[in-house]
Amino acid sequence: VGDASSAVLLAPALFLWWKEPRFTRPMNGWPEAGLSAGLLLGITAWVFLQPEQSPLESGLVPLILLPLTWIALRCSQRDAYTLLAMVFLIMLGGTLLGRGPFALSGPEVALTTLQLRIVVHGAVVLLAGALDLERRKAMLALAELNTHLEERVAARTQLIEASRERLRQIVESLPTPMVMSRAKDGLVVEINEAAAHCFGFRRDELLGARTVDFYVDPEERDVMLARLHEHGVVRQHELRTRHRDGHTLWLMISAALMPDGDQEVILFTFQDITPVKRRERELELLASIDGLTGALNRRQFMLEANQRLLECAAQASPLALLILDLDHFKLVNDTRGHLAGDEVLNKVTATVHATLRQKDLFGRLGGEEFSVLLTDTDERGAQELAERLRAAIEAMRIPLADGGIIRPTVSIGGVRASSETDILPTITDLLSHADRALYQAKATGRNRVVFWQETLPDKPQMA
Repeated sequence: VGDASSAVLLAPALFLWWKEPRFTRPMNGWPEAGLSAGLLLGITAWVFLQPEQSPLESGLVPLILLPLTWIALRCSQRDAYTLLAMVFLIMLGGTLLGRGPFALSGPEVALTTLQLRIVVHGAVVLLAGALDLERRKAMLALAELNTHLEERVAARTQLIEASRERLRQIVESLPTPMVMSRAKDGLVVEINEAAAHCFGFRRDELLGARTVDFYVDPEERDVMLARLHEHGVVRQHELRTRHRDGHTLWLMISAALMPDGDQEVILFTFQDITPVKRRERELELLASIDGLTGALNRRQFMLEANQRLLECAAQASPLALLILDLDHFKLVNDTRGHLAGDEVLNKVTATVHATLRQKDLFGRLGGEEFSVLLTDTDERGAQELAERLRAAIEAMRIPLADGGIIRPTVSIGGVRASSETDILPTITDLLSHADRALYQAKATGRNRVVFWQETLPDKPQMA
């Protein structure tokens, strides 16, 4: 037992002092180490050096394990085994002096019991130290792993930042307008000067802006996002956006949906096609208006009149149609020339426009013949408006370049389309009825308004 106790106590302590002979600062600081050591030695001295012996003292011996285990876990192994040796010396000294809890058993039994106790204490220190060593190794390995992960994250972050910087330089250097925005909220994360210039901004003014704020119709973004999620790319898509000054900016865009870390971004390239769309609109207008007077031409008037007729039928609202024919217009062309006739047509068109309501439809059917579609207008309202047109034209005085003055008059034939009938008339039907009424106005003296009735005579047919 003595040899075993010596091996447990002395061998580890001597080896550790041989390995590290210099005094070093305790791992957790001097105050904690000093307090722990003082508590351990004080409890040991109190138990084993009291002059009075009592059976209660034998139950106090395990108290020594508490500070001893704490020291084994919190201090170095060398310091723990050194304090254990000091504890053994105090226990041995008190027992040899006949004091402490083992002295009542006789010298031989007391020393044997003491050695067994110290072997147990040494084993506790050894076990606690081993556990603490493994804990420290695990913590060191965890710290190294954490450092390694931090280095990898830092390297990965650096690569991402470098990649983003290269992408920014590429986007900025390209002459083609390019924009990169987050897919979830449209926030602009990158844009080059070419794209910013198209919208009338500087590049730094648009970083962090929302692309949806530039759509004329925000729902167009939802449609494009749906196509991107379905196909991944969108090519040659026409889009209406808003310039800084408020005018509509037509773009032809191509876009691609791509990952960027833990989010998705959309890369746009586009071309400003506003001049092209403006030219298309001009061509549409040229194809729909009369080149001389600016009124709708016959084809466009018929298209829009048919649409208005369907709308009025769906809403059960009344409408009326008028045909205006300038009186003796052929005589103007024959005696004054076609330039004078053109001037009369233009002036009469302006007067009609000034008299009509904004919602009324006005077009030139051909020659000196015009037509007006009056929506949401009953028979009385149509007659009153037709009479105002006739009177306004009769009051005109059109000066000519040669000093002459032309006083035009107009004959008007009208027809009312009732919402009470079951059969919906066509525009051709209405024009036919209005033409019969116009013939009656011409036949009864011109410069008057006549509305169609069943009793009106038929217009004579050309042989």
